[in-house]
Amino acid sequence: MHTGTLDGQTISEINSAEKDLTGQSAPVRGGPTAQAQKHANEPINAETLHDITEREKNVAGDRVKGCPTATAQSDLAKSRRS
Repeated sequence: MHTGTLDGQTISEINSAEKDLTGQSAPVRGGPTAQAQKHANEPINAETLHDITEREKNVAGDRVKGCPTATAQSDLAKSRRS
């Protein structure tokens, strides 16, 4: 179920997207997953998306389609359709 919050499921999906982005088996220290965890159980909104995006740019150099920010945005969109 998509809740529109940075719950455990969404953070896990962000973590998976980050690992796909970096090719590493663990999230990057201070990366998008860490930023999402700082906002755990908060609503996904402009502030939380911005924070995740900034960390994603630190890891990838820019936003990347299908990566951590897109994962959070997708969860938010799905929660609004429910």
